Amino acid sequence: MWRRILRSLQYHKTRNGLLFLLYTACFSLLFLLAVLNIASGKRLEDMQTVLGDAVYVRKMRTVDLGQRNNLAPFRPEEIEELASDDRVKGSNVIVYQRGNLMEGEPYYSYKERFEEHLEYLRGIEFDLDTLDNCRFIGVTDSRLSVFFTGMGMKLVKGSGIETGDAGEKVALVSQALAEKNGWDVGDRVSFMTGKDYGFKESTEFEAVIKGIFDCSEIAFEETEFRPEDTVENYVFFPYSTLYELDMVLYQPYMVYIYMKDSGMAEGYMQDMRELLGYGQRDFTAEGNPQVDLMFSWNDEWNQIVSMPLQEIHQITNAALWVTLIGIVSIIFFLCYSELQKKYHEIGIWVAMGEKRAVLLAQLLIEQMVPVLLAAAIGLAAAFWAAEPVSGRLVSGSPEGLNEELAWDRENTLFHEQYYDIEEELRAGNFNFYYISTDLAVYQHGGAIAGALCVGAAVFTGGMAALTWTAVRRRAVQLLKRSGGE
Repeated sequence: MWRRILRSLQYHKTRNGLLFLLYTACFSLLFLLAVLNIASGKRLEDMQTVLGDAVYVRKMRTVDLGQRNNLAPFRPEEIEELASDDRVKGSNVIVYQRGNLMEGEPYYSYKERFEEHLEYLRGIEFDLDTLDNCRFIGVTDSRLSVFFTGMGMKLVKGSGIETGDAGEKVALVSQALAEKNGWDVGDRVSFMTGKDYGFKESTEFEAVIKGIFDCSEIAFEETEFRPEDTVENYVFFPYSTLYELDMVLYQPYMVYIYMKDSGMAEGYMQDMRELLGYGQRDFTAEGNPQVDLMFSWNDEWNQIVSMPLQEIHQITNAALWVTLIGIVSIIFFLCYSELQKKYHEIGIWVAMGEKRAVLLAQLLIEQMVPVLLAAAIGLAAAFWAAEPVSGRLVSGSPEGLNEELAWDRENTLFHEQYYDIEEELRAGNFNFYYISTDLAVYQHGGAIAGALCVGAAVFTGGMAALTWTAVRRRAVQLLKRSGGE
């Protein structure tokens, strides 16, 4: 059988070549629309969770201690109380504090300026050994963290921090930092907890690089020269891992609660205020000042941020079904025409006693070879083109919206003191969330692959049914001619 297949493919190489080119064009378009549709849909689901269904909770001291927002840390039992409500589907605890690379060198955006800064510190006899060189961000789930997606970061290799990583020494590092130090997913790297300008005794530890992220399109990016303020030196860990290493430095000040439905948010906030919001004291601060529980929720902002992705999803959803029906019809018509031309050949093999199952396999493979080759190339082209094409499908300009937000940010109450997106997100200002057409195709590769595998199985089944029908019909015709049943 295999010899016959090879001879047939070789004999019809011109026809197969033309079919291959046609199929490649068809599958490239079809897969591109599928990838755009599935990825944008998954991103919209994530964004609904991160923004539309998210209630941001923090504790503010009623006495001004000279700290921005006067945030007080959460106790583990308080986090458990917030997250265990029946209306809650998940939570994300955020830790944001300095740390150190013990192995390798941090990324410098402006090294000369940083060297000038060091010279100044030496001039005032500052102890340079107390400086930290990177930023540790602890999260429960990086994919749903505003400090990750909200700043335009996307996973490009490995996997992100997930709930199941709690307590594990795993890390996400930036692509720039990994390339600078020759790191890859699976490497063990030495880190050290923050020194807090010499007030803390640091702990050295090793963590395995679980994933690498790209931060090349950070919204509202400031020109930072100190390595601990440069986004390329952000290192993500499971929140509980950092907390176990240093329960003082890495205390949780931010908790995101994800509701099962955004309509439950207001009732949940009222109930939590009554349960946890009155009469609390912050025993970590001098004088044990009273604290109030504060909530932020902005479902309306979710609609604004998700508009570009909604456009992509709506456009591709309509185009996908029309294209799918058209392309599948073309392929089935061409395959059926080829089977019609082989009726004489099928008849000869049936008359010679060849088994129908063997003929089915032979003809199916002959038909599927150009289809499968074209599908492989089309899929690769779709993944490559998805991100650049996504931005061209949007009528509005996310870049323009981000520029407007940057201008608004210049006029915020906190601009004189704090003026970077991290601090705005930390303060619960959701309107500083990065507006993007980024699909995070790699991050949602599993969902895309699953949907395409189902489609491939259905298509292959249809091809097999078409081929089997042709073989059976020809066999019945021969039997009738020979006086059989």
